Amino acid sequence: MVTYGRNCSSPSAVPSQPNRIQGPADTPTGMNAPHPRSGRSPGYEAEASPSGEASVRGGAQAREFYPVGMEQRTLGQSPLSVSVFGLGTMTFGAEADEAISHIILDRYVAAGGSFIDTADVYSAGVSEEIIGRWLADRGRRDDIVLATKGRFPMGPESSAGAGRSYLTGAIDASLSRLGVDFVDLYQVHAWDQAADLDDTLEALNEFVVAGKARAVGVSNYTGWQL
Repeated sequence: MVTYGRNCSSPSAVPSQPNRIQGPADTPTGMNAPHPRSGRSPGYEAEASPSGEASVRGGAQAREFYPVGMEQRTLGQSPLSVSVFGLGTMTFGAEADEAISHIILDRYVAAGGSFIDTADVYSAGVSEEIIGRWLADRGRRDDIVLATKGRFPMGPESSAGAGRSYLTGAIDASLSRLGVDFVDLYQVHAWDQAADLDDTLEALNEFVVAGKARAVGVSNYTGWQL
């Protein structure tokens, strides 16, 4: 299975009204269907404090204020239902500090998004840590399809690759940084010509069997590499 992620640009940092983050006026029929895991509607109310901090609340009252949603699609042959726009988080911990990253995450879920994609190598693990603290603070884990990736070295002296040994350590470290017991999607971040393909596939299968990942996939593979 191959998954392709697209970075979802955040809206303007300045709300159109004081302390309010506005959403689209019109919502297509059926877009506010409950999330398949949490049972919550993807419509949320988002508020920004004078300092710029954002928070999101769900529920019927929120939907009256912020009647938004986003189309959901099944990801390949996996059991995962994801929003059509995923949020790429490569800039978290680099161009976007933690406060800004949390505001971006708040506004993304306020718009009905549910698919958050990160990787261990993004800001040397800081992106995953920022997302982990956001998940813990907002209590949104059951609303989010969480994806991460492993393959590249985390530092100049680090090992790397798509072999079983490296990937097993990589997913365990990612789960620790994210503060979760499992991710919904774990991907090999790129092709590794030195790795034995059977070894890679066996490792990915073990992650699913062990409950560390609900689904597995690859990223940045060409057609012939599949």
